[in-house]
Amino acid sequence: MVVALIGVSAPVFWVGQLANMISQGGLHGTFLFSWVPPLGYTPFTQSPALWFKGLVLPWITLSLLYIGFYGRVLRANLIETQNEDFIRTARAKGLTERRC
Repeated sequence: MVVALIGVSAPVFWVGQLANMISQGGLHGTFLFSWVPPLGYTPFTQSPALWFKGLVLPWITLSLLYIGFYGRVLRANLIETQNEDFIRTARAKGLTERRC
């Protein structure tokens, strides 16, 4: 829930700046961010692979908000389903928590 709350409450432009600072700063030469191209836009006609690599971090940044929304909705629906009558009946008949 903490990750979902951060994903919903953090402004997208701030998360994008943070991603640029981390991926283009001192960590750019490390194994984790060595695949990230330098800042700038590469046209698709020039290099499709470099174009795709350049858009991965923006795609992830923009999806964090929706991941947070979906995580919160999923949690609420799971809690609601656990309180349904058929789940309580199954538990009363001896079905384990794992099988419910």
